[in-house]
Amino acid sequence: MHPTGDLTLASPSRDSITRFPILLCRITLALALATFVWIAWNAYASYRDAELFRNRESRLAELRGTIVHLDEILTMSARMAASTGDRMWEQRYRRYEPELDAAIKKMMTLEPGGPTITASAQTDAANVKLVEMETEAFALVRDGRSNDARAVLFSPDYEEQKTLY
Repeated sequence: MHPTGDLTLASPSRDSITRFPILLCRITLALALATFVWIAWNAYASYRDAELFRNRESRLAELRGTIVHLDEILTMSARMAASTGDRMWEQRYRRYEPELDAAIKKMMTLEPGGPTITASAQTDAANVKLVEMETEAFALVRDGRSNDARAVLFSPDYEEQKTLY
């Protein structure tokens, strides 16, 4: 019963009528803001990851090109030493050899899980065989046996190892 004695129900105050919709709007606004922040953060993280991937792939492509180039320099130097008998080519070979090793090591650090273990072992074995054959050819050139050095560097076995490498 109403204090005036009226039997009508008490009407709710204006505060209680507007409180729920305001609270609902605040919750909706907070959730929308949190969603936008989450979307923005994920977009930034995706962009950053894609940029890192692009940079890594670009560096790997650059290193692949460097490795192929240096390998060709070493092969050409060994073959020119065998063809001309000039020891200058061995000096050139020795100058670029550490650069090739450094490029290969850098590539392996950037792409540790890249090649499979079997492929990596085959590549390493082929590289060791190539270096042995090239070292043998340089020794033959120093002994004045250029024809024998050419036979080693132009042999099918050398070409096979080169292909594997």
